Amino acid sequence: MAFSSRRRNYMLKRHRRDGMFEFFREMLNHSFVLDAMDESASQTWSHFEQLIDEHRVCAKGSRLSELVPTSGDFFTPLPLRAAWDEYNAKYCVSSRRFVNVSFNEIRHVANLAQIMAYRRSTFSTPPSTPRTTDAAAATTTSPTSPTSSTSSTSSTSPTSPSRPRLSATENGSTLQLITFDGDCTLYSDGASMKHQDLANAMVELILNGVHVGLVTAAGYGHNAPRYEARVQMLLTTLENHPQVNSTAAARFFVLGGECNFLLHCKYAMDPTTNTKRARLEPDTTWMPDELRGCTDESMQELLDVAESSLTKALNDLGMQKKATIIRKSRAVGMYQKPNSGPAQLRRETLDECVLRVQSDLRALGSKVPYCAFNGGNDVFIDIGNKRVGVRGLQSFFKLKSNECLHVGDQFLNTGNDFAARSCCPTVWVTSPMETFYIVRRLLRDVAGNGQEASGEQKASVEEGTGVAVPVVRPTDFAAMRLRAIAAAEAKLDAMEAAEQAAVGRTSVVAVAVEVEKKTFAEKRLDAIRAAEARLDQMEKEEAEANLKE
Repeated sequence: MAFSSRRRNYMLKRHRRDGMFEFFREMLNHSFVLDAMDESASQTWSHFEQLIDEHRVCAKGSRLSELVPTSGDFFTPLPLRAAWDEYNAKYCVSSRRFVNVSFNEIRHVANLAQIMAYRRSTFSTPPSTPRTTDAAAATTTSPTSPTSSTSSTSSTSPTSPSRPRLSATENGSTLQLITFDGDCTLYSDGASMKHQDLANAMVELILNGVHVGLVTAAGYGHNAPRYEARVQMLLTTLENHPQVNSTAAARFFVLGGECNFLLHCKYAMDPTTNTKRARLEPDTTWMPDELRGCTDESMQELLDVAESSLTKALNDLGMQKKATIIRKSRAVGMYQKPNSGPAQLRRETLDECVLRVQSDLRALGSKVPYCAFNGGNDVFIDIGNKRVGVRGLQSFFKLKSNECLHVGDQFLNTGNDFAARSCCPTVWVTSPMETFYIVRRLLRDVAGNGQEASGEQKASVEEGTGVAVPVVRPTDFAAMRLRAIAAAEAKLDAMEAAEQAAVGRTSVVAVAVEVEKKTFAEKRLDAIRAAEARLDQMEKEEAEANLKE
């Protein structure tokens, strides 16, 4: 049977590929095939670095834009050779004979190079050029001419005499704002934050003058408790940290629905428990500039088309029994029905739905910014996207693109972090553990740069360079254990006092009070045991991580 060429399907854009990383890998393949990785890999990375520098000067018609048409602009220099040399020295990639450099290794090197761009002292270039060091996940692109001037927009928190706190600018780093995706970046997909070391590291960034935010597709409107449930571990860490005050806590925020709902962290005394509490409070005045000209009618029209496209895809792909569609005020999505079996929705099916919706919305020609993405086990179309959100935050904090960094796990064109590449540098991770390594490395440079070594933070000297390399202080598990137990006991004391104050004097109630006393005693022991078990596990994980390093 003959078919007209008009009926043929053409995938004009490869949706599960990163053009830049694929180009890097293809070029490095020549060195591997010739068994010349030791001799030529470093020079190849220097060539990549040169192409990017040329592209930053003039993107139109650059050699890089011809070799990789999907490349955007770069907001910072990328010291790729230095990153490769450090990564290769640790993992001996160039010594392998049978396994070529992988996509993930290229991603790690690009991540390390991007982090190096936030530390000045390791470059021999003038102070106007930033730089830093670390490994593990994504590249940076977007239209804006890179600059390196910094603005100090945040004040610092109280500090201990042994470890002075410096703002990001005083530390010589240009990093002023770091935003994180939620699922698979700060916590597992659909879960809440459980990585205590990551929470500790994020608090350290906050204490060193960096604005830290969660920018997530989860859209709960201004329902603060639902967002708090996702990051409760971080909020609790802020509450328990002795150096956090209201000024420092205010540097944390949540931006929900991609860009639609802003919530600030407020740190104040809770009258019911007489303890300090870190809570999220909605900012009802928030409105990103790119959404100001959009009417509710135009937004709903876009969502109508998206819902229609999803409904047709659901029927065409035979997912009626497995998936259902949900409509929200600023989003429409398709997710797996409860109790529909253990098997998740197929990735290929979800990608097909995303690409169909993107095609239909392009045909609509709406001026409303949107994001259609595969969330792992669902598909959502949101009004706005992370480009709109991060640009709004840059305007809110009065920051330049090169002073910001976005960390996420969805940088393919069916993911919702992809849009952030057009407004700031990015780092591509695949798990909360990778995020922790990224933040820890940033912390060494942003928090440690320019400080003298103390008992808590030592410094080694790189062989042959004389450059002090800050070492992250080990986690004080004993102090954390005491704070966690004290916090658990204080919370239970407040609950017990409130319970006793509410009961009457009848004999029946008196019996109930005795029962409740036993219940609170049991709860106290359970809380202490749980806190100690969690800290034991954290201590074990840190010891294992130190052994690996």
